Amino acid sequence: MGGSKDVSALVQSLEEREISWCMIGGLAVNHWAEEPMATADVDLVIVTKQLDAAVEAFQSLGFSREEFAHSVNLKGQSKVSIQITTAEFYQEFPSRAVPADVHGMLMRVPVSARKILLISLDCSSRTRICNNLFQPKFSQNSFFNTLITQTFTLDT
Repeated sequence: MGGSKDVSALVQSLEEREISWCMIGGLAVNHWAEEPMATADVDLVIVTKQLDAAVEAFQSLGFSREEFAHSVNLKGQSKVSIQITTAEFYQEFPSRAVPADVHGMLMRVPVSARKILLISLDCSSRTRICNNLFQPKFSQNSFFNTLITQTFTLDT
């Protein structure tokens, strides 16, 4: 089984159970990017009150689990590493997520570009991201350009 099949199985399980979730990290950034970013892992948030039900569902699909202080990590049949963050900071993200097509798969991604950047990228990457990822796709969107400018101003 390839990584996309593992991810599709997770997404289908979450959607069937109406569990509140969203992608963060590289896959979330890829929704906004003109050029895809390579990523070897899958980062997501599941609201705390539904986490146990989600992980039990994943285990019934054959995923193994390992728990850490701020995450639950899953391993399926592929080499893809799946990390569910349990940090409080991220718990509001699923309520602000929207359905999105990322590499041909249904995902839910946070709508706040600022938060995607904060989760996924360090400060040294921000200029490159702004110039190479967001500008080609949203160059005509003044609201989005203002948001990006404010993000970089607030975070540097």
